[in-house]
Amino acid sequence: MSLEFSAGALQEIEALKGQYPDVRALMLPALHLAQREFGHVSLEAEQLVAETLKVPLSDVHEAVTFYTLFHRTPPGEHVVYLCRTLSCWMRGADPLREQVCRKLGVHPGETSADRKVTVLESECLGACEQAPVALVDGDFVGPLDSDKVDQLLERLRR
Repeated sequence: MSLEFSAGALQEIEALKGQYPDVRALMLPALHLAQREFGHVSLEAEQLVAETLKVPLSDVHEAVTFYTLFHRTPPGEHVVYLCRTLSCWMRGADPLREQVCRKLGVHPGETSADRKVTVLESECLGACEQAPVALVDGDFVGPLDSDKVDQLLERLRR
């Protein structure tokens, strides 16, 4: 069984082509679209993007393995990115990351046993004014403290 983009996704890719001078520049939006369509970017999805854009599969694979926002395996229902760079570290991110992982029974890069929450670490999330910050299902949450972490995890596990 092979993957196929929906008609809407193919239309979106066609519409985006005019916005990029080189089809390789369309790779990231196409990969994000594939992730929205299929839930993660499997090797089969990489192949589909390469074929759709007529670019080498190796270029697509390099992009997927370089950028941390692409899920190569199915994530949990919720995805929590924890910033691990200097601003967040200086404001106490390490103990908060340990709290998140301990309460969920995971290490960074893993999904909770109930498949509700995937915890990932990220380089700078670009929201230093909210340090320590997390990106939760695409929304910034911060500044975090121990109580906010508990509330967040309770909400995500419902």
